[in-house]
Amino acid sequence: MERHQDQFLDGPVCGSVCFLDYHGRNSNTGDRRLLLIAIFDAADRLSILVDPGWRNFVSAEDVTYLSDLLQDLKPRAQLNAGHLFLQLRTLNLGPVVTSEVKSFNDLDELRNRFPSHFVKLL
Repeated sequence: MERHQDQFLDGPVCGSVCFLDYHGRNSNTGDRRLLLIAIFDAADRLSILVDPGWRNFVSAEDVTYLSDLLQDLKPRAQLNAGHLFLQLRTLNLGPVVTSEVKSFNDLDELRNRFPSHFVKLL
Protein backbone atom coordinates (compact mmCIF):
# COMPACT_ATOMS: atom_id res chain seq x y z
CA MET A 1 0.00 0.00 0.00
CA GLU A 2 1.39 3.38 -0.98
CA ARG A 3 2.01 5.74 1.92
CA HIS A 4 -0.41 8.68 1.89
CA GLN A 5 1.72 11.83 1.84
CA ASP A 6 0.12 15.21 2.24
CA GLN A 7 1.47 18.57 3.29
CA PHE A 8 -1.21 18.79 5.99
CA LEU A 9 -0.44 15.46 7.64
CA ASP A 10 2.46 14.99 10.00
CA GLY A 11 4.50 12.41 8.11
CA PRO A 12 5.17 8.74 8.62
CA VAL A 13 6.43 8.78 12.22
CA CYS A 14 3.36 10.21 13.89
CA GLY A 15 -0.33 10.65 13.40
CA SER A 16 -2.87 13.38 13.91
CA VAL A 17 -6.01 13.74 15.92
CA CYS A 18 -8.70 16.37 15.64
CA PHE A 19 -11.46 17.26 18.02
CA LEU A 20 -14.78 18.47 16.64
CA ASP A 21 -17.26 20.41 18.72
CA TYR A 22 -20.97 20.90 18.36
CA HIS A 23 -22.43 24.33 18.80
CA GLY A 24 -26.02 25.21 18.07
CA ARG A 25 -26.90 27.89 15.59
CA ASN A 26 -27.86 30.37 18.29
CA SER A 27 -25.02 29.59 20.71
CA ASN A 28 -21.72 31.32 21.26
CA THR A 29 -18.30 29.66 21.46
CA GLY A 30 -18.74 29.10 25.21
CA ASP A 31 -21.60 26.70 24.48
CA ARG A 32 -19.50 24.26 22.42
CA ARG A 33 -19.39 20.61 23.39
CA LEU A 34 -17.01 17.88 22.20
CA LEU A 35 -18.86 15.67 19.69
CA LEU A 36 -16.30 13.76 17.60
CA ILE A 37 -12.68 12.72 17.80
CA ALA A 38 -11.02 11.79 14.50
CA ILE A 39 -7.70 9.93 14.59
CA PHE A 40 -5.52 9.42 11.53
CA ASP A 41 -2.65 7.16 12.53
CA ALA A 42 0.78 6.59 11.00
CA ALA A 43 -0.55 3.54 9.12
CA ASP A 44 -3.14 5.68 7.29
CA ARG A 45 -6.07 4.34 9.31
CA LEU A 46 -8.90 6.63 10.27
CA SER A 47 -10.87 6.11 13.46
CA ILE A 48 -13.73 8.28 14.59
CA LEU A 49 -15.12 8.33 18.11
CA VAL A 50 -18.44 9.95 18.95
CA ASP A 51 -20.21 10.95 22.12
CA PRO A 52 -23.03 8.36 22.29
CA GLY A 53 -25.29 10.85 24.07
CA TRP A 54 -25.05 13.46 21.33
CA ARG A 55 -28.84 13.56 20.87
CA ASN A 56 -29.13 14.80 24.46
CA PHE A 57 -27.21 18.03 23.82
CA VAL A 58 -27.90 18.71 20.14
CA SER A 59 -30.74 21.09 19.43
CA ALA A 60 -33.80 19.58 17.75
CA GLU A 61 -33.15 21.58 14.59
CA ASP A 62 -29.74 19.93 14.15
CA VAL A 63 -30.57 16.27 14.93
CA THR A 64 -31.32 15.29 11.32
CA TYR A 65 -28.24 17.12 10.03
CA LEU A 66 -25.95 15.39 12.52
CA SER A 67 -27.55 12.00 12.02
CA ASP A 68 -26.97 12.33 8.26
CA LEU A 69 -23.41 13.54 8.82
CA LEU A 70 -22.55 10.59 11.06
CA GLN A 71 -24.03 8.10 8.57
CA ASP A 72 -22.11 9.75 5.74
CA LEU A 73 -18.71 9.40 7.43
CA LYS A 74 -18.36 5.63 6.97
CA PRO A 75 -18.74 5.46 3.16
CA ARG A 76 -16.57 8.56 2.74
CA ALA A 77 -13.86 7.02 4.91
CA GLN A 78 -13.95 3.87 2.78
CA LEU A 79 -13.46 5.93 -0.37
CA ASN A 80 -10.56 8.03 0.91
CA ALA A 81 -9.83 8.16 4.64
CA GLY A 82 -6.97 10.64 4.28
CA HIS A 83 -9.06 13.12 2.36
CA LEU A 84 -11.92 12.83 4.85
CA PHE A 85 -9.53 13.48 7.73
CA LEU A 86 -8.20 16.59 5.99
CA GLN A 87 -11.74 17.86 5.64
CA LEU A 88 -12.58 17.11 9.28
CA ARG A 89 -9.47 18.82 10.62
CA THR A 90 -10.44 22.10 8.95
CA LEU A 91 -14.22 21.95 9.35
CA ASN A 92 -15.64 25.36 10.19
CA LEU A 93 -19.13 25.42 8.74
CA GLY A 94 -22.46 24.68 10.32
CA PRO A 95 -23.00 23.34 13.83
CA VAL A 96 -19.90 21.09 13.84
CA VAL A 97 -16.50 22.79 13.92
CA THR A 98 -12.95 21.64 14.49
CA SER A 99 -11.73 22.92 17.83
CA GLU A 100 -8.23 21.44 17.99
CA VAL A 101 -5.75 19.43 15.94
CA LYS A 102 -2.75 17.67 17.49
CA SER A 103 0.06 15.38 16.44
CA PHE A 104 0.89 12.26 18.40
CA ASN A 105 3.58 9.60 18.56
CA ASP A 106 1.94 7.16 20.98
CA LEU A 107 -1.70 6.38 20.19
CA ASP A 108 -2.23 4.39 23.41
CA GLU A 109 -1.06 7.35 25.50
CA LEU A 110 -3.31 9.66 23.50
CA ARG A 111 -6.37 7.42 23.97
CA ASN A 112 -5.99 7.69 27.74
CA ARG A 113 -6.86 11.37 27.36
CA PHE A 114 -10.15 10.78 25.51
CA PRO A 115 -13.46 10.89 27.36
CA SER A 116 -14.12 7.31 28.46
CA HIS A 117 -17.76 7.33 27.34
CA PHE A 118 -16.98 8.01 23.67
CA VAL A 119 -17.64 5.07 21.35
CA LYS A 120 -16.10 4.06 18.05
CA LEU A 121 -18.12 5.15 15.03
CA LEU A 122 -15.57 3.78 12.56
